[in-house]
Amino acid sequence: MQIFPAIDLRGGQVVRLYQGDYDQETVYGATPCVQAMAFIRAGARYLHVVDLDGARDGDMANFDSVAAIAKQGGLYIEAGGGIRTEERIRHIQERHPGELERYAGYLRDVVEHPSYIIADERPTTAVVLKELEAQGDHLRLALRLATAADHPDHKNSVLTFMRIREKEWLRLLRNKKILYKEG
Repeated sequence: MQIFPAIDLRGGQVVRLYQGDYDQETVYGATPCVQAMAFIRAGARYLHVVDLDGARDGDMANFDSVAAIAKQGGLYIEAGGGIRTEERIRHIQERHPGELERYAGYLRDVVEHPSYIIADERPTTAVVLKELEAQGDHLRLALRLATAADHPDHKNSVLTFMRIREKEWLRLLRNKKILYKEG
């Protein structure tokens, strides 16, 4: 089993939200780079980083923090945090040439005809998995849906949308609660 430690960022700080509530935030003393280095020293090779400002507002307020973590090296970084604006789309196109164009056309199919929907530890968040049989690719989409209990500024958002390796696909199916299975 692979463990992906996570860093949630808000206002450039390492934070944790209680049950996804932006009004119930714990700020940790370590800077994002110091926290990432602590994970490396503990043996991590992968890191999941969530830009909470981006997930809520669609801006890129924590881009510099994510870039600084990446610049340190030593970790494969999976980042997410709200892909809703043309600016964010251009940013993804520049950083991951061809990936958005290759898979964006499948987004509707992923949402309307998922292979699996699995539980996520974050409230009102679901991870949607789609297998593209013709290409042999596996896609992972994390969706955050606004509910009546959320802050009025909160919006539905795509947290991450990416191609994943078969090993990760199998790990998710083996270790997560399956809420829906196609067919």
